[in-house]
Amino acid sequence: MVKTSGDLSYKPYDETRRFYERRGFVRVALIDPYPEWGEEALIYVKCLRKVLE
Repeated sequence: MVKTSGDLSYKPYDETRRFYERRGFVRVALIDPYPEWGEEALIYVKCLRKVLE
């Protein structure tokens, strides 16, 4: 799991979001405001291994 700025109008973070997405991370939530930051945050997750039952 990673988090990054959720302010989509702040262009410097566009590359950060693309970096995660190119590496297989999927955006799962926007938390507004993120408690520790006081501003919005995007949450990305990536499955690192498949769990077999």
